[in-house]
Amino acid sequence: MAARGVPIIDLYTFTANLGEDLYCDHVHFHEHIRAQQAAFLAGWLAAWLTREG
Repeated sequence: MAARGVPIIDLYTFTANLGEDLYCDHVHFHEHIRAQQAAFLAGWLAAWLTREG
């Protein structure tokens, strides 16, 4: 992807760095984790759109 200039949002690494108590039932993230993920994605997209626009 990088070789072709395709932007990558690394949600995996971001989430992995949030700590150990991520899941509420071994499948779904806690609400506060989802909120942090959403903020990360929104911030990344806002920065990308500003740079591209």
